[in-house]
Amino acid sequence: MAASRFIVATDGSEAAQAACRMAAEMAQALRPRTVTVVSVVRMGITSSSLGGGGIIPPDREHIGKHEELLEKAADEIRGIVTDDSVEVETKLLQSSSPAEAILAEARGKQGETHLFIGNRGRGGFAGLILGSVAQAVLHHADCPVTVVR
Repeated sequence: MAASRFIVATDGSEAAQAACRMAAEMAQALRPRTVTVVSVVRMGITSSSLGGGGIIPPDREHIGKHEELLEKAADEIRGIVTDDSVEVETKLLQSSSPAEAILAEARGKQGETHLFIGNRGRGGFAGLILGSVAQAVLHHADCPVTVVR
């Protein structure tokens, strides 16, 4: 049974763009009800010597860049998926942990969701075959995950 919802995580990296294309091609063939493109705006965390801490929300410019990424990815998917019964939507997530945000979005009944993610994003360790976010998602998801290079 094919999933009724595809979720594609994007950060604008080449691998994320490839994941969007693969999700679109599979959506064209399998016709899920929804393809949701997600991007995570990372929120900062502060701590203090008094035991308190807090979350630093992202600035409007940073959010705007992620919104542009989402629309670009969604437009690319819409260009491939020609069936009007497949809804393509975007969702901006905010979290201090991109992997946790993606996993939370994908949680649900088994068999309903299929997650697509690039093998590595914009992190600083270019030599890694699998980035930390992709690895966490792959190992903790309760749905099928396709990791794309």
